[in-house]
Amino acid sequence: MSKGVETDLTQTEGDPGGRADVLCELQKQEVEVRLPGGGRVRATSEAPVRAPGSIASAMVQLSLAGVIPGLGVGLLSSMLSASAELALVVAAGMYVLVMGSGVALMVREQRRRP
Repeated sequence: MSKGVETDLTQTEGDPGGRADVLCELQKQEVEVRLPGGGRVRATSEAPVRAPGSIASAMVQLSLAGVIPGLGVGLLSSMLSASAELALVVAAGMYVLVMGSGVALMVREQRRRP
């Protein structure tokens, strides 16, 4: 975990009052899943970028994005009568590729921000 940065507001803002408004970047995420029966499941969150809730929401979205190509490989392998082991290895490889690249992008963006 990174250490917090301590800023003395009296040097930049003069004499601060009893209330300070913290400027932080908020990230809004929406996830909506449509079910086959016509139902919908919707979740929204608005939190600071580095908050655990935002990171968890991003990881759930990455997990879903990694599972979808794996399901496609499973359907394609069943239609082509491919071996189950090969289909499982390819699906797992695609999942690891999507998750790894997504996490790498998240880490790179976190390091880039001041």
